Amino acid sequence: MSITAVPYTGAFEQKWDAFVRTARNGTIFHTRRFLSYHPEGRFHDASVILMDGEKILGLLPAAMRDEAGKKMLVAHPGASYGGLVLSSDASVEETGAMLDAVLGYAKQEKYAGVSMLRLPPASLQAEYSEDQLYWMFHRGFLMTRCEMDGAIDVSDLAEKNILESLTGKCRNMVRQAERAGVTVKLSNDFATFWPILEGVLTGRHGTKPTHTLAEIQKLHALLPEGFRLLAAYEGTKMVGGIVLVTIYDRALYTLYMAQEYTSQQHHPMHLLLAEAIRLAISEKRQVLHLGVSTEDGGKKINEGLFFFKESFGCRPVRRESWEIIF
Repeated sequence: MSITAVPYTGAFEQKWDAFVRTARNGTIFHTRRFLSYHPEGRFHDASVILMDGEKILGLLPAAMRDEAGKKMLVAHPGASYGGLVLSSDASVEETGAMLDAVLGYAKQEKYAGVSMLRLPPASLQAEYSEDQLYWMFHRGFLMTRCEMDGAIDVSDLAEKNILESLTGKCRNMVRQAERAGVTVKLSNDFATFWPILEGVLTGRHGTKPTHTLAEIQKLHALLPEGFRLLAAYEGTKMVGGIVLVTIYDRALYTLYMAQEYTSQQHHPMHLLLAEAIRLAISEKRQVLHLGVSTEDGGKKINEGLFFFKESFGCRPVRRESWEIIF
């Protein structure tokens, strides 16, 4: 076995995305189709293909980034999840050899180090795969960030039992939303939802969405089944929504959640999440991920946010980032 690291070119685009679809830990965020939405110039793509002869064994979606004057090879900073994408049949030995090939390539190309940002937790993987973490630790990588992600296991949940799976208070709020006439449906109206989201993020956190409206609309156009809006209405007025990402066949992921302040007494977000669980079950998903509930690089848990998620059966999982400096 002789694994080499080859720089990505557009000639590999179709083979790349076909590999991600069958990989044991690939997500929509690893695909070229997703990465292509970034405007030219935002990132300096430095992705790598790991090959044994003519066979692709692994991928590393990556970018070159200048950090305090040092050129770093960074698992793609424009993706929610990154790291090595491994074939279903890659052995532990091959995973170690692929990581060694990346490190050798990075040194050859005069990078100062390698950052593996936001590795997918086991709950998002088609097959459990933690050998990458093992080899990173034993090759000298250090964990630079540990965030609290959250997931609801819906694999054994039936649609008729969704309310029973919620805490009593949460269940009551879902019923209050229904009695108030709140309805939920899939929508393409991102333009109406975006001011709601921006208002919540600006008012409560002093931040903006990672994506602009134009970018989320572009993602929906590129990946219509991958980026969807589940919206809540009072009559014909949209009062909240969740942007759902289809990570792949196994999992859905809540990229954004927001509701209008003036509608909080009707609890549209509670009904939205209950319907997101229903959608995940009806589409035969295994898990619904509710995203990160930590702040300041993972150092502080947003206890109110995670308590809210726990009321729907959400359980904590880690999202880790690692780095090595040569």
